[in-house]
Order: sequence, then C-alpha cells, then structure tokens
Amino acid sequence: MLPLVMLLVLLAAVTVAWLLAREPGEGVATAAAIIADIRSEGLGAYWSGEPVLHWYLIRIRGKPVGWRVTYRQGDDDGFGGGQVLIRRSPKGGATEAISSWWLNRDATRGVYKGHSLGSSVVAQDSGRLVKMRSETEARIELRDGQLNILQVFDGRPVESQAPAPPGYIPEGADDLAMALAAQRRTHALFRMIIDQYPPEGSYPIFLRLSMQYLGPPEGEPNHTVMEVTRSRRGQTLNKATYILDRDGEVLESSYEIGGRSFTETRSSEENVLKVFPNARSIFTSLTHYDD
Repeated sequence: MLPLVMLLVLLAAVTVAWLLAREPGEGVATAAAIIADIRSEGLGAYWSGEPVLHWYLIRIRGKPVGWRVTYRQGDDDGFGGGQVLIRRSPKGGATEAISSWWLNRDATRGVYKGHSLGSSVVAQDSGRLVKMRSETEARIELRDGQLNILQVFDGRPVESQAPAPPGYIPEGADDLAMALAAQRRTHALFRMIIDQYPPEGSYPIFLRLSMQYLGPPEGEPNHTVMEVTRSRRGQTLNKATYILDRDGEVLESSYEIGGRSFTETRSSEENVLKVFPNARSIFTSLTHYDD
C-alpha cells in the first residue's frame, strides 16, 4: 500500500503545482482577450459619449481626509477623461494628484499625463520631525503598439520605450477592464505602468495588475466585488478592494497606505462640498472641466 499512497501524494502535489502554474497563464490570456474585445468592439460599445462625473469622499475610520473626482466624455475621435485626488494624512502627510488621458475609439492610440505631489513627516534619529516632499510627472504615449514614456522625478527627466506587452491596459481603460473582468466573473492578469516607478535603463517597468472576481456583496446582488493586486517580480506591492455598481462603475474602494486603511465612497458633489468647500473650485482650476 505504501507505494500507492506515495504515488497518490505525488500525484496530488503535481496537480496543485500544475494548477498554480496554469492559473497565471490563464489570467494573462483572459486579460489579452479583454483588451482584444475592447479594440474590436470599440470603446463606444461600453461607454456613451455623455459626460460622466463621479465624486468620492476619502475616509480613515469614518473621518473624511480627502476627496477624488473622476470624469470621462466622448467625441467623434475617441474618449478623454481624468481624475483629481486630494488626500491628507492625520500625521501631516499629503498627496495631491492630477491625471488626464485620451484614447481613440478602439484604444490603439492614446496619451496620458500625470502629475503628483507627495509629502510625509519623518522622524530623524534625533527625534526631530522633518517634512519630506516628492514630485512626479509622467507622459505616456501609445501608438501602433509602441509605448513612449517620459517621467520626471523631482525635476529629473527620464525617457523609456517599449512595445506594449500582452494584456497591457491603455491608460484610461483600467476601470473598464475591471468592469469586463467582473462581467465575466473571472480572474485577469494585466500589465500597466505606474508613474512613480522609474525605468530600468531605457526600458519601462510594467507592474502586474491582478483583477479577481469575488462575487456580489451581501444583500446587493446587482453589485460586484473585485480584488485588485499590484505586484512586481512576484512581490505584492498593494491590494485594493472595489465594489462596482450594475453598470461597472466604481461605488467604493478600500486600500492601505503606510499601515492606514482608507475607504473611498462615491458621494454627491453637494456632500463632498459640505466637508471640503473648495473642492469644486480646485477641480475646475486644475482640469478646466465643464459639465
């Protein structure tokens, strides 16, 4: 009996290893299929050309610490959009980020621009608190399957180029890709570029973006929960959980930064302005958006 038991154990181990090896491959194939569908059907198959504007309140343990606005609009040539985020930390740090993007109708050409300012309070060995500041800019152009990237780190420009890898999400289409993965009730493994990661030489760093369908939240059969994990070289960088409405738009997200748990909840502009009265004027001045 012993040889048979050992054989069964070995078979089980091989099966688990095969499943683990197979799953990432399937995730990559699913992501590539989702991007292929977006390009063959066109963005207009999923988005109307009407303006879409969403306001979010950012909280830590229920206390408002910031806000985010996302927007999107279409025209005859394609779709454009962006976001503004203002977030404060109870310990004195802050993040201010603005980004904009444009994609042609089949998402084969596009331009993304991002600019972020970050500050944090760091305790030195002497016990003195010092405020650290960082600034990042990025411009990513997609054309004919080729990516040209310019990133600026605290005033230092860095250029890189690369072919778009399979499953690469064009900037601006990440929420749509998540909605389509949710619609398929599947796991998809995409690639994307993050502004804050400098290239290696002249080659950009592509992070893995795992999108996993988790089902509907309790009591909300028309909503969907998705878990999104960013990783590099097998190491998890961060995780976020999203709740999508029946149209695939983000209702809520939760994530951790520096050991603190943040929640972003979709809200009305009126409710955001009650807490942050200058939010609309800041948003308009940064984007010149007029709905």
